Amino acid sequence: MCGAIRDAGPDDLGPINDIYNHYVLKSTATFHERPVSDDARQDWWQVHAGHFPVLVAEAGSGVLGWAALTPYSGRCAYRLTVEDPGSGLQGQAY
Repeated sequence: MCGAIRDAGPDDLGPINDIYNHYVLKSTATFHERPVSDDARQDWWQVHAGHFPVLVAEAGSGVLGWAALTPYSGRCAYRLTVEDPGSGLQGQAY
């Protein structure tokens, strides 16, 4: 893949949500039954920003994909445990 992998920022939330919602509608990979709203993606960003890495892969046409680590559980004993929900970029991003 030509392009770059970089830290995501708030301006990337639209493309991240577009990519995610494509898989909501076209696959069972996300286990969501309806597309994620922009407001819900903003809430997701607030949980991640500064705490868990969110990366985007981009090329001349814009964001091609993304990867993020997500808290495994809200229980305090799991506070340092994360999961990679699988965005297809793991081999290049981490």
